[in-house]
Amino acid sequence: MMCSKTGYMKSRKILFLRQTALISFCIISHFVFGQSLVVNGSAVDLQGSCYLLTTDSSANQAGSIMSNGQYSLYSPFTLKARFNFGCDNNAGEGLSFVFAKTNSNTGNSGGGLGYEGITPSLVVQFDAQMDPASGDPDYDHMAIMANGSTDHNGSNNLAGPVQLPELQDCEEHCLLISWQPSPKKLTVTLDDVELTYTGDIINEIFAGSPDVYWGFTGATGSVPAVQQVCFAAPQIEEMPDIEACPGDSVQLHADPSGLSYSWFPSPWLSTLTDPNPTVSPLATTVFFVTITFECGFEATDEVVYTVLPEPGLGSGSNSPVCEGDQLSLFAGGGDLFEWTGPNGFTSNLKEPVIDPAKPENSGLYVVKVTGANLCVGVHEIEVEVRDTALTEETIQICGNETVDIFGTPTSSPGDYHQTYTRPNGCDSTHVIHLLVNDLIATFDTVSICETETADIFGTATNVPGDYQQTFTGAGGCDSTHNIHLIVNDTFFLRQTIYLCQGD
Repeated sequence: MMCSKTGYMKSRKILFLRQTALISFCIISHFVFGQSLVVNGSAVDLQGSCYLLTTDSSANQAGSIMSNGQYSLYSPFTLKARFNFGCDNNAGEGLSFVFAKTNSNTGNSGGGLGYEGITPSLVVQFDAQMDPASGDPDYDHMAIMANGSTDHNGSNNLAGPVQLPELQDCEEHCLLISWQPSPKKLTVTLDDVELTYTGDIINEIFAGSPDVYWGFTGATGSVPAVQQVCFAAPQIEEMPDIEACPGDSVQLHADPSGLSYSWFPSPWLSTLTDPNPTVSPLATTVFFVTITFECGFEATDEVVYTVLPEPGLGSGSNSPVCEGDQLSLFAGGGDLFEWTGPNGFTSNLKEPVIDPAKPENSGLYVVKVTGANLCVGVHEIEVEVRDTALTEETIQICGNETVDIFGTPTSSPGDYHQTYTRPNGCDSTHVIHLLVNDLIATFDTVSICETETADIFGTATNVPGDYQQTFTGAGGCDSTHNIHLIVNDTFFLRQTIYLCQGD
């Protein structure tokens, strides 16, 4: 059956520890992670997943940790743990795993390995010292024993002893214990060494009673030693959460003591299997890593990678604008602003303006915004200044005429304007300059005698009166020339002159 993962809280994060010891109905999860094991003798609860069976405080110690409740041997049992036997070949006797009917006793110290004398019992011993009286071989060994016995020469030696690698080497040693009620087989593996026993232990050892306690014992002789058993991954060094600017790349640092690493989610991770991948997420992301330690124990750590807000978001302009209007640029939130643009444009204002705008102000504007979080955002803004058109014409009329100006008959001189909307949305202005030319009238008086004629506009005449002729002037308007003809009468004067002879 599958059992759920168990976790415990560290600071503000939850560090998930993958289940490391499984028995039927997940009893081991409750006992180990719930800190419910019964501690006897020299044993010490380290308030985590580890227990000391013996310490370096004194010689001839014996300690045990036992389950708080009983387990039925009619159910499968699987337990995984890691041992540490210390570093001194002359210190510490060894450890053992026990099925027993009691959970409050500790056996003999020294060569008794902390279980000797506990009966009835089924024991797997991991002996780090040679005791000739018990028939020990001259190497570290493992054996399956019954009824609290340590004698390999007696009938209570059910399997083994088999040789183990050096136990007191300061290293972790991996234990896996499996009991299968059918076919009544106990399998024990320490590191790569396996030992099995098949037998009816319920009836032959426990007198038909299947309910037992399980646990571990340890002992020292004349030389103190620290001997430890753990049921989970080591306490890991948590990764701190990260705050970074958009586009930054940051290297994550998982606990360095693992054997292998598996990261997720995969996007933005430079590697999924190294302890220190580089990440550059586009948005705030929680990254998880599963770390595998000695003995297959796993721990999962997490890091919250917060992508800080990018300064300058929302930067823009009021483009498009028409020629002559005000062009307004604006940057999003931030503290420092650096603008560049066409024709050498620069500004350090958050909202610079160009007034009046001209078509040559069109183009790409770039604003570099620095925020209070020291992040920098660079934003590009395309601006268009649309041109406007101004057209002009001049109309001349005569003083006695009118002309249609933008739909209105007009005879007054001056400038007239009309605005239109062009296809680009900007106004176009047409200007008419109206000139009104004056009418010209000239006058002349001609006097002749009645016996004479005068040429009046190409016609000889001696009839007195007013004559008028209209001409077209240089401005296109009529000019009138008036001639007043005077015909003077002819007079006869008679005079008598008397002369004397000789005058």
